[in-house]
Amino acid sequence: MAGFLNTKRKGIQQPEELQLNSLVDIFSTLIFFLLQLFASGSESVVDGSIRLPISVTEAEIKADTVIGITPAQVGPGGAIIEDGVILIEGFAVAKLEEERQRETLVIPGLQEILKKIKQRADAWKEAGALEEWEGRVVIQGERDIDFEIIKRVMATCGREGFSIISLAVSKGS
Repeated sequence: MAGFLNTKRKGIQQPEELQLNSLVDIFSTLIFFLLQLFASGSESVVDGSIRLPISVTEAEIKADTVIGITPAQVGPGGAIIEDGVILIEGFAVAKLEEERQRETLVIPGLQEILKKIKQRADAWKEAGALEEWEGRVVIQGERDIDFEIIKRVMATCGREGFSIISLAVSKGS
């Protein structure tokens, strides 16, 4: 049975038109619901390979930039399989062994990337795409990382304008 619309005159049939208003309303509601669902959930910024310290705080992390510090991977017999690295947004910017030997407080590879991130945020702010840039960063460091390295990462962040620094920890009971 094809859908035809009967007219007042007998014998003339016109094809029915698809009513899109209801369909558009349903999809608009669905999209709005999905956006709210994904926007309200807290974002997990923790790299699964990093064993974080445990904390009992209830505050959630608000992350703009994530810096990870991974230790060297030691294999059987004490052989180093993979050097420890400092990661920013998942990309390695410095090796821990090289940074331990460096005498400056600032980590050059990290400083360069943070500078680019800040310049990009400033450009977005000028274009009106970003209301306010807070300079927020989250540092994830394995439990066994030397505090000297964490201190140097924090100093580099502070020097480049990332003044709101959070340390990621595992939630304890």
